[in-house]
Amino acid sequence: MRFLKLILLLSFLALNGCSLFSPIQTPDQSAYVISKTPVVRAKRQVQRHTLLVLSPDTKSVFDTALMAYTVKPYEISFYSVNKWAERPQQMLLPLMVQTLQNTQGFRAVIAPPYNGESDFLLSTQILSLQQNLMRSPGMLELVVRAELIKTSTSRVVATKQFTVHQPIFRRTPYGGVIAANQATARFLRELAAFCLRYT
Repeated sequence: MRFLKLILLLSFLALNGCSLFSPIQTPDQSAYVISKTPVVRAKRQVQRHTLLVLSPDTKSVFDTALMAYTVKPYEISFYSVNKWAERPQQMLLPLMVQTLQNTQGFRAVIAPPYNGESDFLLSTQILSLQQNLMRSPGMLELVVRAELIKTSTSRVVATKQFTVHQPIFRRTPYGGVIAANQATARFLRELAAFCLRYT
């Protein structure tokens, strides 16, 4: 009788595709990029200065490829199967360089590992990149602090904190990705105007 029960149990498990030795099924991970740049125009004809764009520093909690979100005050959570393809600073640096080059307002726009001469340094810090889902619609929050430094004197010429809130119209990780790209394009447009004004 016991032998018959054992056979029936094993048959049931086999028919249902269950096995003690089957691999654990895990959901597929998705990786997303921030790649949107704005259309910008130079507001001056003379291209005098070389601008060195440093790699952004990032607040430690956001210095990760994990995608951050918040649903209540004072708490930051991370999606488990949706992430950025790179850390925020790795995605943002080439976009800043490209946008500033597109202004045609500088003799050259360069980035590390270049270590030659430059007239100005652009130093930035990513203070926030997260989906705020505490309200509807949710908001993508991008906060970046920027400093322009005159190389010859090491003097800070201008400082500005850029804060962009972009609505998230689909309350999904991908909806946040779309909003992050839109927010980044807005930030880059403002950053370009800031750099052109103070150099």
